[in-house]
Amino acid sequence: MKLAMMTLLALMAGTAHADVIYVSQNRFVKADRLGVPGVDFLVSADDFGVFSAIVDTPYDPECDCGGVGEQLSDTTSLGMFAGGRGRAEDGRQIYGGEGESVFDVVFEVTSPTPYRLGGYWAIVWPDTFEPQARITLSDEATAATIFESKYVISGGPTASTDEFDVGGVLPAGHYRMFARGQASYASMSAGTGGYRIGIYSFSLTFPGCLADLNVDGQVDFSDYLEFLNYYDRADPRVDFSGDGQVDFVDYLEYLNLYEAGC
Repeated sequence: MKLAMMTLLALMAGTAHADVIYVSQNRFVKADRLGVPGVDFLVSADDFGVFSAIVDTPYDPECDCGGVGEQLSDTTSLGMFAGGRGRAEDGRQIYGGEGESVFDVVFEVTSPTPYRLGGYWAIVWPDTFEPQARITLSDEATAATIFESKYVISGGPTASTDEFDVGGVLPAGHYRMFARGQASYASMSAGTGGYRIGIYSFSLTFPGCLADLNVDGQVDFSDYLEFLNYYDRADPRVDFSGDGQVDFVDYLEYLNLYEAGC
C-alpha cells in the first residue's frame, strides 16, 4: 500500500498556521529477522523536518522471512504529516520477521490553537498473530488522551481499518503526537509462511483561525455557542488573553475575533 504523504502535503499548502514550537522527537523505522542473530536494521531521524527511510532485511531463499519498516514524515510550521508501515513475513523455516514504524513528537503551543487531525490506520494478517496500528494525540503534562484511534486485538484472522477527521482547540501547553505501525511473525513450525502489515497515515494541522472554534472552516453562530460552552466551564481553550484565567476580557476578545472572521 502506498503512503499518502505527498497528497497530504499538497492539500495543506498555503494554509494559515499558528506558531508551533517543536520540543523533542523520536522517529524511526526498524526491521528484524527473528531467530537470525545480527540481521536487524534501525534508522532514526536526526532532527525535525523531513524524515524518509525504508529498511528491509535482505532476502534469504532458505528462510523466506524478514521485516520491512517504512516512514515518510515531516514537521513544519503548518503541522505534522506522516505515513508509515511495519511488515513482517514468515517463510519455510522456524524463523520470522518484524517491521516497525514510529512517529513520536512533542510540541508546544503558546496560546489557544485550533487544530485538525485527519488520517487512517489499517492492519492485515492471515492468522492470530496480529499487527498493531495506533494514532494518538495527548496532553504531555497530564498524559490525558485528546484523541486516539487504534486497533484492538480481536484474536482472529481478518483485516481492519479506521478513518477519522476531528478538530478542536488546544490550550497553551505541551502535547504529544504519536503513531505506530508494527507487525511481527514467527511461526512455530516450518512451512507456514504468511505476512502481516500495520499501517498509519495522518496530518495534524493548525488552521490558525481562533474564531472558528469547531474548526469547520467557517465562522458562524455555532462557533459562538461553542465559545459560550467553553466560557461557562472556564475552559483554558478560550483564555485568549493568556493570563491564566477565563473572564470577561476573554469574552470581549472573542467578540472581536468573531466579528473579524477568518
